[in-house]
Amino acid sequence: MNKIIKCTLIGIIIFLQGCSWLRQELVDPDIQVIGFKHLKGNNLLEQRFILRLQLTNPNDLELDVKAISFLFNIADIELIQGVSNDIPVIKPYSKTEFTVQGSANVIQAARLLKKMQKNPDKRFDYTLHTKVDLAHGWPSTFNLKRDGDVGLNDWLQKR
Repeated sequence: MNKIIKCTLIGIIIFLQGCSWLRQELVDPDIQVIGFKHLKGNNLLEQRFILRLQLTNPNDLELDVKAISFLFNIADIELIQGVSNDIPVIKPYSKTEFTVQGSANVIQAARLLKKMQKNPDKRFDYTLHTKVDLAHGWPSTFNLKRDGDVGLNDWLQKR
């Protein structure tokens, strides 16, 4: 009987160590907008843009990103939104740049441009909301937000 109890205790200890390894806490990655550019050849009502993003992985495990969805607001105007499943693996303790494509409604873009033209030297707040889905691991989803500012000159230079 004593041998059965010892084996059971050893089994429980091994199981708990395995669980702690599987449930390793991940620190939320960080995302930044590096640039954005208007794509030529769009239809009038839907304009396409490329966002250049940088994802920073502060963990000692690589992040295998399955997909990302995003919404890019400038001056409280929902400007660009999109999804992508073509995201590179983010190596441990590294930063990786990649691009995603999104669309903007021409009416929203015109509202923003009008707002910026009224105050060409003013900087406008932006917010990037992203949902990053991992191919495996726990947690499997990160909801990330990045705030910043942009001016009309930035907009014109990025085009």
